[in-house]
Amino acid sequence: MSVGMRKTMIFLMLFRPGLCRLSSCLTYEYHFANMNKNWTEAQSYCRENYTDLVTIDNPEEMNRVINRVNLTGYTGPAWIGLEKGNSWKWQWSLADTPSYNENDIGLWDKAANQPDWMIGGTEDCGRLENLKWHDYPCNFKAYFVCYNGAQGTTNPYILIETYLTWREAQRYCRENYTDLASVRTQVDQQQMKSLVSSTVWIGLFRDPWQWSDQRNSSFRYWAPGKPDNNTGNEKCTVASITQTLSGTWDDRQCGEKHPFICYDEKPPPYEGKRTVVKVKLSSAANLKDPDFSDQILQQLRKELIGRAMSEDTQLRWRIQPDGQIFHLSEEDSTGHEGKCNIT
Repeated sequence: MSVGMRKTMIFLMLFRPGLCRLSSCLTYEYHFANMNKNWTEAQSYCRENYTDLVTIDNPEEMNRVINRVNLTGYTGPAWIGLEKGNSWKWQWSLADTPSYNENDIGLWDKAANQPDWMIGGTEDCGRLENLKWHDYPCNFKAYFVCYNGAQGTTNPYILIETYLTWREAQRYCRENYTDLASVRTQVDQQQMKSLVSSTVWIGLFRDPWQWSDQRNSSFRYWAPGKPDNNTGNEKCTVASITQTLSGTWDDRQCGEKHPFICYDEKPPPYEGKRTVVKVKLSSAANLKDPDFSDQILQQLRKELIGRAMSEDTQLRWRIQPDGQIFHLSEEDSTGHEGKCNIT
């Protein structure tokens, strides 16, 4: 590979106008496996036969999972795809947002030594102060900014001048708009200038619990007092399918053996077309810079419109299972470019 030039393989998703948001364009089929396996064995089984252990994005999906298991008559714990990692990871509430990268400075207020986790180590949610990221305890109340991803929206950001906790704000935004706002780049920051004059919650949060398929779903359905790491080694999650626990989650030791729930991706239930286009480019830029990916997307859009693509068509990057947009391709010993390995 030549010095200063990196070849990458990426996927771009194009959606016909007026059909759906990216986060709602995929539907899922749930499969209950009534066989006792530990969490790792269940994960392998789901990946071999379906897509993965189930990821749950919202209460409606949780209800569909419960109803699917109820059809079998099973009551008891069942593994889902949530696993506790070794570190707390910052991520975004809004689905399909490029993952937060720990190596990127982003918009943290470095002059204030952010993030600092000063208040009892509980500063797990992000807010804007003077248009910069600050970590803060999630149970404090503040104004917040929602994101409206509906087609044709002139200004996607909505300031809500009601004091809510981070989770309450997240629920409000999801019920009334799309989600809490993702303020990732200097472009986003500039859009906030005329809107925000006080401290506000945004969609940034950190959590050691991660989904098996690497989706950044921030939905949690823990039973009261959970997770509690009762045995000191409870790093995997079951949904408790009983009448009293109503599918709420409990942290368990990963070596326990339980039935489990897999999921499979299905085509979207609408008339129209979704196209996935593989794009290859060469660049010496920082491929993890969100400004770079946004600029490339704008250039592609302009080029495609010039080639008779409808201006209403929606373009989005397809986020890979590892949370990245771009993957470096490889060259073999003869100097020929190798194929990019994308799952």
